[in-house]
Amino acid sequence: MEIAIKRDENIIASKSGEAEAYLVFNEEFIPGDAIVLRNLEKGHYLIDLGLGRAIVYSNGEDFVFPIPFNEKKDGRQEFVFSPKIVSSLTICNLIKSDDPSPFPALIQAEVYGKERVWK
Repeated sequence: MEIAIKRDENIIASKSGEAEAYLVFNEEFIPGDAIVLRNLEKGHYLIDLGLGRAIVYSNGEDFVFPIPFNEKKDGRQEFVFSPKIVSSLTICNLIKSDDPSPFPALIQAEVYGKERVWK
C-alpha cells in the first residue's frame, strides 16, 4: 500500500509499506491538493488522515481524498470524490466550525449518486 500527496496531477510526497504506511508531510497544503491511497487490495482499512480515524472498504481502486479548504457555494460546503461503488455511506468525526452562529451544528447533508441494479 502507498499513501501519497498529489498536487496538480503530480505526486509530491509518498511512502509505502507492506501492511501499513505512514507519511509525514511538513509543507502547507494548498487548494487542489489531495491525499491518495494507492496499491490497495480489496478489504477493510483503518485510515487516519488527520481528521479522525475511519474504517473504509477498498474495492482495490485508488482512494482520493481532496484536502478541504472550506470552499462554500451558496452557503454550502462541498466535497467531491472520484466515483465509487458503495452500499452505504457514513459521515463521522464532524468538526465544529468557528462560525459564531447560535446553531453551528450540521443541519443538512446531501449525497448524490446513481442507483445500480445488480443482476
